[in-house]
Amino acid sequence: MRWNWSTVNWFGFLPPLLSIYLLLVSGFTKRFLATRIQTFVAREEGLTNKKDVIRNVAAGWASLLGFFNALFAALLAPISIYSTSRSFGWLAATLILIVFTFIPMFWWVQSFDLDELQTGATLFGWSPATLCKIVLIIVNLVLLAAIGINQQLAVVNP
Repeated sequence: MRWNWSTVNWFGFLPPLLSIYLLLVSGFTKRFLATRIQTFVAREEGLTNKKDVIRNVAAGWASLLGFFNALFAALLAPISIYSTSRSFGWLAATLILIVFTFIPMFWWVQSFDLDELQTGATLFGWSPATLCKIVLIIVNLVLLAAIGINQQLAVVNP
């Protein structure tokens, strides 16, 4: 089978690409947030000894926000798969895989206190936020591949 990319609907790739972008940009957001917190704590006398906890809680909220943004964007990917193939089978299979991946991740992330998302150690010594980000990027890369394959199959079998 020869791949024909000239007839591909590139807008179908936007949900997982947006999700990956949001995950990668969250690191810059956390650094900006840490700088802002350090400036704030420096002005307030009684908060100096709680600086790390405040920073970790804020970074935990930023991680949760990034997780939910990426999850929402990934949930839109099956729509682009269905729009190409018009196959409820592909739509159902994709949604089932996403749900079976994201529900356990959601409960796992919720099991940590906000300050532990950045500081806790999990597999390979990574923080829960980093491990979650890696899993979400892998899921979205698989979604990109599924969208590409589905669009190629739609071109071959209209």
